[in-house]
Amino acid sequence: MRLETKIALISVLISCVPIGIAILAMIIANLSGCELNEASVSSCVVLGVELGDTLYNMGMMFWLAIPAFGLTFWGCIIAFVMWLLRKRKEAKSGH
Repeated sequence: MRLETKIALISVLISCVPIGIAILAMIIANLSGCELNEASVSSCVVLGVELGDTLYNMGMMFWLAIPAFGLTFWGCIIAFVMWLLRKRKEAKSGH
């Protein structure tokens, strides 16, 4: 796998992590019958363990997606420029 492909994939994965964590919090809250909102922490007891704060923090991870999308955008731009430069170099050398 070429470097530009790795850069693009890593930047996309980094942007998916906050959304994945927020979706996981939503799934846990729905399965346990708890309320999950960004206004305040709601009590949520699962198997005798209070998860309200944890689910709230996991839900707030969604907001990290905004800067992560910027990172993904620039990572993909850098990967695209690297790919163009490699193609240009290969065209000059005759490959």
